Amino acid sequence: MIIQIRKLITQMINKYKFLFILFATLLFLSANASGFTIRTKNNKANKLFYKEEYKKALDLYDELDKRLEKSGVKLNSIVKFNRANTLLKLNNFDEAIKYYNKSRLITEKNLKISDIYYNMGNTSYRAGKLEESIDYYKKTLDINPKDKDAKYNIELIKKKIENQKKEEKENKEDEGNKENEDRKKEKEKTEKDKDQKDKDDEKEQQEEKQKEEQQKEEKKKDEISKEEALRILKALEQRERESRQGEKAKFKGKTGLLKDW
Repeated sequence: MIIQIRKLITQMINKYKFLFILFATLLFLSANASGFTIRTKNNKANKLFYKEEYKKALDLYDELDKRLEKSGVKLNSIVKFNRANTLLKLNNFDEAIKYYNKSRLITEKNLKISDIYYNMGNTSYRAGKLEESIDYYKKTLDINPKDKDAKYNIELIKKKIENQKKEEKENKEDEGNKENEDRKKEKEKTEKDKDQKDKDDEKEQQEEKQKEEQQKEEKKKDEISKEEALRILKALEQRERESRQGEKAKFKGKTGLLKDW
């Protein structure tokens, strides 16, 4: 019975052997065609990148990235690395760092990883994150100590940071000097205003004093005028009395009693 079953299986294999071979060939060709398409599009995107047509290149890299995700093929680190480089050229620094990291996680070659870290350092530098860029260059050197460019960039950025700190210090000192100068000017202005106010007050006091003295003089003149008027009035009254007395005396002389003879 077992012999008959084996014989039957052998007959079936022989009968459908051609179909098995054909199916395997189609799978192989399909895989090669898919790989060829990916390589072709990646090369086309690379050409666009070197022609500085970054947006068109990015569209192709995006298409390739989605296709690799959808097909379940192991993510292609080169495509993601190229995509990150294109994002860097478009000044999309955060997205570039994100894709450099994705490329790094699926890359097995250390020298390739050192290149990724190096480009991450460039990206952080372009983004103005100087301390972060130094960290990435140091990671590059941890993998590839012979990378002269990474060493040069570290020293260059350290010097730039030092110059920035020096400039910030000088700016603070300048601001402090300016504040002191402003305070000095404000103080001088305050003192000048105070002197002017004192002068104005003194002038006002003098004018007030002069006015008071003038009023006193006028009052004094008025008083003198009244005294003079009163004196004249008294003199007139005295003259009038004297005049009346003189008239009365004349009258008595004329109407006095005659002597008794």
